[in-house]
Formats: sequence, C-alpha cells, structure tokens
Amino acid sequence: MKNPFARKRILAVCTGNTCRSPMVEAILRNEMSFFKRLRYTVESAGVNGFAGDSISENSVDALAEIGIDASNHVVRKLTPSMAKEADLILCLSNSHRHACEDMGANCMITVMGISDPYCKPIESYRDTMCEIMFKLEGLSLI
Repeated sequence: MKNPFARKRILAVCTGNTCRSPMVEAILRNEMSFFKRLRYTVESAGVNGFAGDSISENSVDALAEIGIDASNHVVRKLTPSMAKEADLILCLSNSHRHACEDMGANCMITVMGISDPYCKPIESYRDTMCEIMFKLEGLSLI
C-alpha cells in the first residue's frame, strides 16, 4: 500500500526521453508553485530510451529561450517499476500508454497527443514546447 503522505509521482513518457518527455518534466518542475513542488515529484522516461544519453540539443535550446535549463537531463529508459510506482503518467502518444499498461501501470494515464519533433528544425521544438505548456495548463498541473 502506498503511503498517503508521500509525494505523488508524475511520470512523463515518450519514445526516447530526448525531446518531449524531458520538456514536460522541465516545464512542470519550473512552472509548478512552491506548494505543488512539495506535493509532487516529476520524472520522465522513454519507452525506447538509451539510458545515459543526453537530451536533444534543440530541446535544450527551445527550453532555454523561456529560461529553463535542461542541459543536465540524462535519458532514462522506462522500467516496470517506474510505471508501477507512478501516481500519474503523462504519455505523449497512445503507443506510450500501451507500453505503460503492459508494464503494469496502475494509475491515471493521460495521453497528451503531441507529435514528435525529433530531427526536425528548432521551430518544431518551439511548437512542441508551446503545445506542451498549453496542455499542461489544461490539466491544472501548472
């Protein structure tokens, strides 16, 4: 049984944990109020991530434009324990939702439906970042 007083875990999941899910993590950490940061931990992972890789340069650059430093992000591969321990999973597409369910996730899963900017120009990353911010506001997480 989970400790009802423990901080709630929010997990953002995308394909490689190099573009979208680290953006979600960085934006949430930056934009959450002080009190929400006391109640939640925010993490991200990729279904096919190569643990130890770096965030994409365009993701770092797009986030830096709004004052967020994500340059130290290290890629994490989604594991069954991550999926099972999360209290809320923010999936960037339906395929990520299915991967989380297959790993035994037993929590609320929200599909954000944000396309992958991987290997596209910086403008695509900016658009993705803006879409993420808009959708996070709709979820009342920031």
